Amino acid sequence: MLLTAYRHRCPYSKSVKMAKKLLILFQADDQRFAISAKHIVEITPLVELINVPKTRPYISGLFNYRGTSIPVIDTNMLLFNKPSSLNICTRIIVLSNSEERSPKYVGLIAEKVNKTINAEFSDISNHTLTEEHDAYLGKIFNDHDGEIQILDVEKLLPQEANCLMAAINAT
Repeated sequence: MLLTAYRHRCPYSKSVKMAKKLLILFQADDQRFAISAKHIVEITPLVELINVPKTRPYISGLFNYRGTSIPVIDTNMLLFNKPSSLNICTRIIVLSNSEERSPKYVGLIAEKVNKTINAEFSDISNHTLTEEHDAYLGKIFNDHDGEIQILDVEKLLPQEANCLMAAINAT
């Protein structure tokens, strides 16, 4: 996998970790977004999902991840009310809240997941242009290709997905 291979090739010293943030880039509606690699468990190809009736449109279904059913959120649908394109560069990014004792997983369908970057903390803007209901839209990073919106994973997982995960884990 992209992230696993990258981690094995490029170990970081503590001083570099403090100065840089490893980001995984993807696109939604032709806009660039990023997620901090610290929350990413794995990046997988698209698989068939189990449909869950009566959920919000951005919840695409359930994904059997190593024997555990996890909800999958379509980032295009969540951000722009359009389904993601299903092509060779569309992936499921498996995320975990690593701070919890028993990790909870969620998958994100994301387009053009094909690049990692090291962002200097000093290059990440503290400015955000978000409303309260869009709190998951975090800081902005600029590189030579333009702006990248960083998603705050902890705020990204909507209450609906958290409730769905709790129901799945209770069964």
